Amino acid sequence: MTSTLALKLVSSYEGRAKESREYQQNLLEERRLLETAGPKRWQELRDCFRETIAEVNVKLNSDMLQWHDTPDQNSIKISRRGTGLFVNGVFESVTRTLTITGPNDYDVMTYEQKVLGDDVQFVTTRQTENLPQTSDQIVEKALGKLLY
Repeated sequence: MTSTLALKLVSSYEGRAKESREYQQNLLEERRLLETAGPKRWQELRDCFRETIAEVNVKLNSDMLQWHDTPDQNSIKISRRGTGLFVNGVFESVTRTLTITGPNDYDVMTYEQKVLGDDVQFVTTRQTENLPQTSDQIVEKALGKLLY
C-alpha cells in the first residue's frame, strides 16, 4: 500500500512535469510564430516607411524625404534632401531587434519583436515603456525626427 506522503510527492511531481511540458510547448509555438510572422511584420514596416515617405512628398509637393534602397533587406536608410540628415534602421533577425538611429547621434529607438496574443508586434525595449508599437507609430517617430 502506498503511503499518503508518496502519493502527495508523485502528484506534485506529475503536476510540475505537466506545467513544464505546457511551458515548453508554448515556447515552441511562440518561436514558430516569430519565425513566420516576424519577417512579415518587418516587411510591413519597411513598406509603411516607403508609402508614408511617398505620401508626405506628394502632400508637400516636393521630394524632401528620400528612401535609399540598401542591398541588405534588414536595413533602412532615409534622408531629408539638402540637409545631410539621415535616419538609419537595422533589423537583427536573430535577436528580432530593430534599432533606429538618427538624425542625431543621441537619437536611438529600439524595438523588439514579441508574441502578443496570437500575433507578432514590435515592442519598445525601454523598461519604463515596453509597449507594443504599430508600424504607423514607429514611422511617425522616425520620420518626425527628419521633419521637425
